[in-house]
Amino acid sequence: GFRAPAALVPPLLDAARARTDLRPQALTFAGPLGLWLAALNPEWKFALRGSAGGSLVPDTSDPEAVRRLWEEGLFAERIALLDAVRVREPI
Repeated sequence: GFRAPAALVPPLLDAARARTDLRPQALTFAGPLGLWLAALNPEWKFALRGSAGGSLVPDTSDPEAVRRLWEEGLFAERIALLDAVRVREPI
């Protein structure tokens, strides 16, 4: 597959941080360098949560993952988390 030039990976991670809809493609394009850089910058820690993204439906069976997503996730991710928890544990 294709990889982003090294100089473009930081702006790519910034774009992915700001726009959840870009994350799956941006993280795939950033490749291993993107993950390495994400480990060095707290603003890019979203990239270290597992896969390159894809679905906004979180796994609510892991309390630690739920806590981490609630603390680190973007607004859209938190909304998806609340929806998933309500489906799993309706009021």
